[in-house]
Amino acid sequence: MTLHINESEVKSVFTMPRAIEAVEAISKRQAAGEVLVHPRRRFELPDGAFFHHMAAADVPGGFVATKQYTYVGGKLKFLVSLFSTKNGELLSLIEADILGQMRTGAASGVATKYLARKDAVTAGIVGTGLQARTQLEAIVAARGLKSVKVYGRDPERREKFDNGKPACGERRRRLSRYAHQRYRRKSYEETRTGRGDRGQMQQDLR
Repeated sequence: MTLHINESEVKSVFTMPRAIEAVEAISKRQAAGEVLVHPRRRFELPDGAFFHHMAAADVPGGFVATKQYTYVGGKLKFLVSLFSTKNGELLSLIEADILGQMRTGAASGVATKYLARKDAVTAGIVGTGLQARTQLEAIVAARGLKSVKVYGRDPERREKFDNGKPACGERRRRLSRYAHQRYRRKSYEETRTGRGDRGQMQQDLR
């Protein structure tokens, strides 16, 4: 029987530590040549719409999955289909907007785990778009941070990002904005690439 999993169900059970663990495990298998990957392909539909698809197989695990998504009228819709390579059965259909955001963030979590300094306590993130929150959530899961510095040119999106309380849990935060100050060169996970210092904000997690 095929399992149908919607976005709310993904959100309720799929945590960032789980995502990081899964991405790390499959990355090791890919490095060992045990994963097959079919790169993303896309074609254009009428009125500026697009359809995208990609696939991958976990050979030792006995799974193959496809991911498809549409871009129509400025909206994205995602679906993952999971099959067994042992009997060919369709195991699950998963609405995959949140799933994709978590997976993308988890890759940064794995990178942070192996590449960031062990004593790093400050993270820097550039941009406050759709993927920013899970990127930061993954970094926090990999390191015990004390502060986060966020750069974004759009004041409304910065404020929304802050109000969303990404990755901070129950910790008390203080927010201070800087209009024209330079970044201090400390132990940032990522570095600023935007123009100037307009709209920098600091989230103090202490």
